[in-house]
Amino acid sequence: MRSKEATISGPIIMQKAKDLAHIMNIDFVPTIGWLERWKKRENIHFKKLHGEKNSANTVAASEWIKNILPEMLKNYSEDDIYNADETALLYKALPGGTLANRSDQPSGSKISKDRITLLFITNSTGSDKYVFSVGKSSNSRCFKGKNLPVNYSANKKAWMTSILWTEIIKELDLKFQKKTKNILLFIDNAACHKISDDVTLKNIRIEYLPPNTTSIIQPLDQGIIRSFKCFYRKLIISKQLLHLECSGTLENFSKKIDVFEALSMVKNAWSTVTTETVKNCFRKAGFVTGEVLETVEEEDSILNEIGNEIEHFIEIEKDLECCEDLTEEEIVEQVIGREAVIENEEIEMDEAFPKPTVKEAYKLICQLKDFFSDNFEARNLLNELENKIAHTNLKKMTQSQIKDYFKGHNV
Repeated sequence: MRSKEATISGPIIMQKAKDLAHIMNIDFVPTIGWLERWKKRENIHFKKLHGEKNSANTVAASEWIKNILPEMLKNYSEDDIYNADETALLYKALPGGTLANRSDQPSGSKISKDRITLLFITNSTGSDKYVFSVGKSSNSRCFKGKNLPVNYSANKKAWMTSILWTEIIKELDLKFQKKTKNILLFIDNAACHKISDDVTLKNIRIEYLPPNTTSIIQPLDQGIIRSFKCFYRKLIISKQLLHLECSGTLENFSKKIDVFEALSMVKNAWSTVTTETVKNCFRKAGFVTGEVLETVEEEDSILNEIGNEIEHFIEIEKDLECCEDLTEEEIVEQVIGREAVIENEEIEMDEAFPKPTVKEAYKLICQLKDFFSDNFEARNLLNELENKIAHTNLKKMTQSQIKDYFKGHNV
């Protein structure tokens, strides 16, 4: 409610607690004593309202960068200063426009609303980057027998939740313990970034950015996520063109981009974001000193490749939420640990793209080796794939025994 600038009072909290207890079938009557203990436990204090939101944002951000941030950073190197932020990704979306003759009336289709949520975490030098994904289906058929390219979780809205956030942070804390590395992680104060009181982090110190300032001082919002979106959109446009040149249809292409394919492109695009982009955005946000570059060259080159006419396509998810406003029922589900999981909802790959046989896969590898005849690195990769195909074929073959001959015969 505070993220919506709602005014919250003690009686409102007590009534909401009573409502939630009723849903949970708990006999509970909140008292003033309970309210005071809750406020102390959750570090809640009464704040007098003052000033105007829009005029306070820039001032609050500037004051925080100047007077508070330096004290936080003084015991940490640039490699140990991290930022985390979520973004939505309409992973099947294609451009909503095209170049055409003035007299033509090109028709199109609605932008696909299939989405995942991505959580990016990076340090200020760009030497350590992570990406976590959240989708709707936990048991998608496109995942069968495959190792997922990036960490993946699922819930019914494909949004980040406090439970999922806590699991991710605990996992990262263990990684940093093994590296004997202590980090300072900056995040916004979204409701989903709440960590349970019983969780103790040993190697991660979390600091929250001031409210209503993330568009100004959140490093990932200064161009890092946008750079990722540029690379992802370039990949999907390239795949679309290749598909159409191979006599495919736009409808079939949309079905071909399942969650697994999207996660593969996410990994590729995120790894392509340069360290210079990351450093520049941390400088722009005020976390690192140094000259801020006016433009990001890699973005300009990508827009030149895919066309400035569809620049809006880079950030079509701009107004999509990543953290949900929980209903009372969903709050209860999280509290009692029964978060709903959607069964397989993924659309099957179109029949035009059936899984090839071992023989067909081998033939494709041979064709690709001919195609990359002058590319040593690509041929090496294809040789590795050829070995895997041969190994798969060998596992399927079993040596027959003499007794197999007599099966089905009366001997």
